[in-house]
Amino acid sequence: MLSHFFHGGTLPKDVLELIPRAKRTRINWFQPIRRLITYGIPSAIHSRLFAAVYDLFDRDVTRRMSGQDYLAVVGYETVALNMFAHAHQRGAAGILDAASVHHSSQTRLTASSNTPSMVRRKDAELAQTDFILTCSTLARDSYRASGFSFSKIACANLGVDNSAFAPSATMHEELPIKFCSAGNLSQLKGFDVVATASRVLQSMGLRYELRIAGNLSTSDATIAKDLSGAAILTGRISHSKMPDFYRTSDVFILPSRFDSFGMVVLEAMACGLPVIVSENVGAKDVVTEGVNGWIIPANDAQALANRMAWCIANPQAVRSMQTAARAAAEARSWSAYRQEVAIAVELFLDDWEKRKHST
Repeated sequence: MLSHFFHGGTLPKDVLELIPRAKRTRINWFQPIRRLITYGIPSAIHSRLFAAVYDLFDRDVTRRMSGQDYLAVVGYETVALNMFAHAHQRGAAGILDAASVHHSSQTRLTASSNTPSMVRRKDAELAQTDFILTCSTLARDSYRASGFSFSKIACANLGVDNSAFAPSATMHEELPIKFCSAGNLSQLKGFDVVATASRVLQSMGLRYELRIAGNLSTSDATIAKDLSGAAILTGRISHSKMPDFYRTSDVFILPSRFDSFGMVVLEAMACGLPVIVSENVGAKDVVTEGVNGWIIPANDAQALANRMAWCIANPQAVRSMQTAARAAAEARSWSAYRQEVAIAVELFLDDWEKRKHST
């Protein structure tokens, strides 16, 4: 179905193999500038700079699209405003790849998640959007709650590379139970909740191990300090080495305040780990309570401590969930994701063409 693919970042090897070179154009300036802002400029002005970079990327791709022939453009959230306007001038549709939940839900869950200028851009983008692709029922429902009709939204859970992420050949039986997590140490990801839950477990005298992988240079220093006495902070681990990180643990935890999906959850499950996630983590779609993991209330350190304490007390039951965790991940391959998205887009475009020809 693909006419052309424009991208700013480096593509995974399997994606490079799937998309012919003649159909790919990389916007080479995007990734270096994005990294410069992230690691070389004070965070207080990040949002303003990122907004400018996203607008430049949008305009650059729109300019390059002028010679392309297409029925629709699929644009990533925050960089699709001009692309969609160009598409409409050509009588084509604008399909939004919505990476996150609707911005009103973001702001409700974490007040500092959007600047006024970013909200204005997202609203303008949504006004130009004909169809929305979301990656979880959490995200889908947030758009419904903001007034978008059921027929305008599709949901397809993200996938995982089940060959790279796989269980260890032998199950380790060592005690104590080992928990792990991964992500930026922030309130958004709920790591302050993890810190509080850890203090509860320590006050109970329970033995366990907790390791967290995440870039410490971009993390909340206060949260990192709170966690340092209760967890092993490994720093950033490259994506290729994350399977080994998961395989040496028993349970993965991610109690985010909101996470439209949370690919680390599916990666951990692919490695055979049952998971503990908050109700605001979109990957809860692949969690069956008590079978391959557990869903707890968001922002509830006591609920997290209680579930972790249960895991510590029931190591055999936890480790018996490995097969179910892996099975859930196997059902969510990237091939399955692409097939679901392709069907959703085809159905939408069929309807789009019919409506165009009837007016």
